[in-house]
Amino acid sequence: MAGENEVLQSIAEYLWYNKIFFYRNGNTPVYQPDTKRYRAMPKWSMKGVSDIVGIYKGKPLYIEVKKPKPKTYPSQEQKDFIETVNKEGGIAFVARSIDDVIAGLKRG
Repeated sequence: MAGENEVLQSIAEYLWYNKIFFYRNGNTPVYQPDTKRYRAMPKWSMKGVSDIVGIYKGKPLYIEVKKPKPKTYPSQEQKDFIETVNKEGGIAFVARSIDDVIAGLKRG
């Protein structure tokens, strides 16, 4: 079974191949072994921002990548972020495969 990282890599390759501007967003707190704590997120960081951030046909694009099997689901913060982006005219969706990306881009 493909894990989340493999799905993310295949989606990134699809976007790159199709010349869709994007970058991989890493907003996970970093664990510091010396203090045995996670480093605090910067002041203006936002929980729930999607894994892939880009621009598609002049609109902001956000793709939250999840594992297909066993299926994983977005957190409430991720759901809220996706809803807000779509409400504000951007394109945001959850993808578990390239087919989900193709469908999400068509809706946008």
